[in-house]
Amino acid sequence: MTPDYGEMPGNVVPIALPTPFIVGPVNVFLIKQDPVTLVDTGVGSEESHAALVRALRQQGLQISDIEVILVTHGHVDHIGQLSRLLDESGAHACAHGSVVPHTHDAIDNEARSREFLLQTFREFGVPEEIVQLVHKVRDSFKGMSGTPQIHKSLKEGDKILDLGVFHVPGHSSSDTLFVNTVHRFAFTGDHVLKGVNPTPLIRRDHSTGGRVRSMLEYELSLARTRALDLEVMYPGHGQVINSPKEVIDRILLRQERRTRKVHERLKTGPATPHEVSVDLFPELPPEHTFLALSTAIGHLDLLEHSGAACARFVDGVYSYSVT
Repeated sequence: MTPDYGEMPGNVVPIALPTPFIVGPVNVFLIKQDPVTLVDTGVGSEESHAALVRALRQQGLQISDIEVILVTHGHVDHIGQLSRLLDESGAHACAHGSVVPHTHDAIDNEARSREFLLQTFREFGVPEEIVQLVHKVRDSFKGMSGTPQIHKSLKEGDKILDLGVFHVPGHSSSDTLFVNTVHRFAFTGDHVLKGVNPTPLIRRDHSTGGRVRSMLEYELSLARTRALDLEVMYPGHGQVINSPKEVIDRILLRQERRTRKVHERLKTGPATPHEVSVDLFPELPPEHTFLALSTAIGHLDLLEHSGAACARFVDGVYSYSVT
């Protein structure tokens, strides 16, 4: 189903591209200006590519007309088609510098990330049969992304075209807002979504090899984004956001409620992150364990950070309890 985008600026065209993921279609945005610009790319599938070609044709354009591609973050549903589009258009790709590690030594990076995630799953108490299932699910992502080239590495405070660059890590290490401060709108990727809480995903710190406390990082980034006082957000999934502060406040409220729920669970006795994830999402199929586990450990991190919970590492598995 195509999202209800509402009223858009005359030169911004939303394009919904199909993905095989639980989140559904991904939004990319065509900016009809000089240079012709695309924000994000969709996954690297024939279905996604054909949908983009059709949408461009309706605007009197083709792939070769794209001159600049902006990347909001390095997840496959947003960057997967980049390498193919660069080959077909000769466009100039721009992304925050934190996206670049995803594009260099891709095979080695994937191997390290996979090893880290599988080890983390085991340490969080995930049964081995589910670990192996998640391993197969990750294999299914192969072929959805080439090895893209980023021509211009952006940093916080840079400006590209008429858009300011704001780095807001949390959901991923590379979440980036492209903000028009004059008209107070932004392309926001998966940083803020309407009616759903973006998941700050379990991920490895490329510099240390340790686990990033993604949920803590995300809440700090949300506070920065709220302070931008935007009027409109163009997100990577779902509807355009016409009341950004209200939507951010709802995300934070839902997170606070879920944190309290996890705290109440720990009052009944110690629990592994996997056990907490099952309590939070009892009906979620095992192949989506990564999302559930990311949410669970995020709230456990919040509780530990506030001093309301503590972790013990016994026999290779983490267990959390109230303090």
